[in-house]
Amino acid sequence: MTRTEVLNDTGIDCVYISSATGRHFDDCRAALTAGKNILVEKPICLRADEVRELDALAHEQGRTVFECLSYPYHPAWGAFVEEAALLARAPQVAITASFRIPERPAEDFRWAAEHGGAVADLGTYCVDALLRLGAPASALRPSSVRSPGRETGSVRASHDGASTRTTYRGLWSIGERYENVVSVSDGIRRIELERVFSFPPNFAPRIRRRRSVADDRTAAFTIAPANMTELCLKTGSKHIVDPETTGVVHRDGILRRVSVLEAAATRAPTTRDGTLEETSHEH
Repeated sequence: MTRTEVLNDTGIDCVYISSATGRHFDDCRAALTAGKNILVEKPICLRADEVRELDALAHEQGRTVFECLSYPYHPAWGAFVEEAALLARAPQVAITASFRIPERPAEDFRWAAEHGGAVADLGTYCVDALLRLGAPASALRPSSVRSPGRETGSVRASHDGASTRTTYRGLWSIGERYENVVSVSDGIRRIELERVFSFPPNFAPRIRRRRSVADDRTAAFTIAPANMTELCLKTGSKHIVDPETTGVVHRDGILRRVSVLEAAATRAPTTRDGTLEETSHEH
């Protein structure tokens, strides 16, 4: 079936949108206008005003939009959050989320400005994880750097509680050695979860514990394999069939994340000789 045939078919109640990121907003808007519920790949769109427009249209149409960001639905993520809470009362806590991938060919969609680059593809995961671990969205300060064949970005923040100072750092890049990990440290102990953002269905994640940040010896416990994509889709389907649910599911959390990423999306220019220029964004 063609796109038009799908949208015009009254027998189709829900569509899955997996187009390139820069087309998500237009595709979601067209589907909602046609009266469809939506499951959409992360990120739902690139700008906060687009999220608000889709939410308003979904409420108007009595339809539901669910963003498929799968990693939080894997049991390993919940287990890691519980472990992280054990370190949360230390005087100094450092939380890091990192997602780096090797160089991609020039025709890869991630290089196209209209699709959000590494910010949308990889930064989405890092910022989302930091927000779920308590980072204040208003304090996250993004920066971005781009040169031929390489793009990097980061966000940083610190938060002072009653007895704890927590620092947050997110790092993402295209064109570097592969890394996919979230870690929490109190300066004495460290826990980390590797491959957190892309567990294969048959992979048994391990949460590693170090007694000292400088100690290479680790203890680990293993979480049973699970298909996080399937778990995510099951959750989204429950929201879609629930007559009480309309609009963009988890809208406020998505808005916080998209607002941070939108600030980071401005690309740093590349000098003629390929030297990196860095742009920081305050918001």
